Amino acid sequence: MQNFHSSLEQLKSAQSSLHNSLNRTILTFRNFSVDVQKSFDVIRHEMTEYKYTQHQTTQVTRNNVYMSKLNTILLQIVSNELAIRTALSDCRRGVLSLEVVPVERLTEKIDQLMSLAPYRGFQLAVENVEQLYLEKLTTCQLTDEKLKVWLKIPLKTVNTEWKIISFWPIPFAWEETLCRLFQGTEPVLAATNKDVVVPLTGPELKHCKENNVCQVPRIEGSYTTVGQCLRDFYSGRTAAELAKSCPFHCKHSSTPEILQLAADQFIVASAGSHAISVRCGKFVTRQNSLGFGSFRFTVPGNCTLSIDNNVAVNKRVTMPRSASTVHGVEFVLPAVWTTRLNVELDSIRDFPNAPKFVNDDKILNSSWPLHTTTFLEPDSLPAVNIKEVKTRVMKAYRYFPGEEIVLLAVIGGLTILAILNTFGLLILYLKIKWACNSIPRGPVSKITKIVEVVDDDPAEESERHDPAPTSINFATGSVRRSIRGRVDQRDHRPESIPLRQMADTPPVGIL
Repeated sequence: MQNFHSSLEQLKSAQSSLHNSLNRTILTFRNFSVDVQKSFDVIRHEMTEYKYTQHQTTQVTRNNVYMSKLNTILLQIVSNELAIRTALSDCRRGVLSLEVVPVERLTEKIDQLMSLAPYRGFQLAVENVEQLYLEKLTTCQLTDEKLKVWLKIPLKTVNTEWKIISFWPIPFAWEETLCRLFQGTEPVLAATNKDVVVPLTGPELKHCKENNVCQVPRIEGSYTTVGQCLRDFYSGRTAAELAKSCPFHCKHSSTPEILQLAADQFIVASAGSHAISVRCGKFVTRQNSLGFGSFRFTVPGNCTLSIDNNVAVNKRVTMPRSASTVHGVEFVLPAVWTTRLNVELDSIRDFPNAPKFVNDDKILNSSWPLHTTTFLEPDSLPAVNIKEVKTRVMKAYRYFPGEEIVLLAVIGGLTILAILNTFGLLILYLKIKWACNSIPRGPVSKITKIVEVVDDDPAEESERHDPAPTSINFATGSVRRSIRGRVDQRDHRPESIPLRQMADTPPVGIL
């Protein structure tokens, strides 16, 4: 029994030791587990930080890509807005913008247009496509979604040519009236092609003045008063026919009128009594108006022209090399032509040799009836007797170099001789050289001093006072202001015609 109790005590002691050892092992394991957990936590934390860093890097890279795309879109928006502003600015000026329509695209569209049936047989009226960007041919419309652009493409019939002629109405004084072939003081522009003469009026005239491309009107020129007159001038008619189609327009006026023909050339028409003078420094040339005809003054750049002591033409600021250095005054009187109304004038389009007349004093009429339209009463029509006018020499006189073609027309019994130059039609007149103190006062019938010889050849300068020849010479030449284009008379399709840049010299014209 004692052994049993002793063994039991040993067993309890061993059990207690085992329990203590097990507790220590469990505690150690728990501590180890805690350490392992801590290690895992550290590892997990480090892995989380790595993933977070990697995520942040990816996110930053992705944001950079988004910002780059956003900047690109903003740049495109700014560029498009700038292009639209540029296009709108060009549209306001009426020109086509390269920002909107590149040259290649415009060329492609024009080629497609010209391949269509209605436009076969036509071609561009300008030399190249690039010129379309310089002309005022564009209209635009801006909406919320798009910019619409319309371009007028100027076309002409293949192998056709037009000419532009400028008619300037020179004033002519008679008693209390001032007369012109056309009403108004502005030049009359007309497009000519063979027998077709079409005055440019209204929208066509405005467009032609603002551009180097002119549009031929659809209206046939012969169905307008001005067009009929210009066609007769251009095609060639008898003096009697021209008298019917080209009436004189007169108005009551005693106010002097000045027309500038060139830089130093001026026409002064005065129906009333006025004192006209040209002052060049201390030297003054005085001239009283006669109440009829006109005066042609050469006023150099350092001189002034005054009417009744009031300066009408000032000095020039700049002096071109071709400017006149000597002032002069000439009396301009239209030739009277009534005895040979059946004479037929050659067409100016063919530029043939013009007729020549001998003993020109025999072609002058004894009376000068002035037929008007609405401005004068029939009972007040003036007349003048010029039987005593003994013309010794009258030759075709050229205002400036290059003016060569001569025309002639009777306007209501009054014959007008005109010159067509590179800018228009000019008066051809009886050139009367008057001394400042020898101009006759009184009626025309007392005029005895008459024309000096005027020749275009400088070599004949010594013959200018030779009274022997008695003839009228008509020079010939060409028109340099030429344009291309054509009006199709079958369907009245309007066309455009290119016009070169206008010359700087002011155009001159016709009485």
